[in-house]
Amino acid sequence: ASQVYSMSVGVNHGHITVSLFEGENSESQPLRDGDNDRSLSSKQVSWTLEVINATTGKKVFDQKIESSDFTVDTIGWEPGVYIVKATIGDEELTEKVIVK
Repeated sequence: ASQVYSMSVGVNHGHITVSLFEGENSESQPLRDGDNDRSLSSKQVSWTLEVINATTGKKVFDQKIESSDFTVDTIGWEPGVYIVKATIGDEELTEKVIVK
């Protein structure tokens, strides 16, 4: 089964930004003809975002999200590797990030 969604994760000082896109890679077709914005912002999407500390296995964030982009505040988190997991329907996307 090919993935219906893809995820982009950006780490900045103090936060992680997660963006969902429809399609499995950057070559995917736009959602709307003639529009290069592949973000799901034009569509209502409901998904669950979890962030897990890869070292301890402890879940540090777990929330249902109703938009295509979401920013998680990481102030106060232990520095290290975290696993960002997005669950959309029966599809799971994961990406490792480093929080300094």
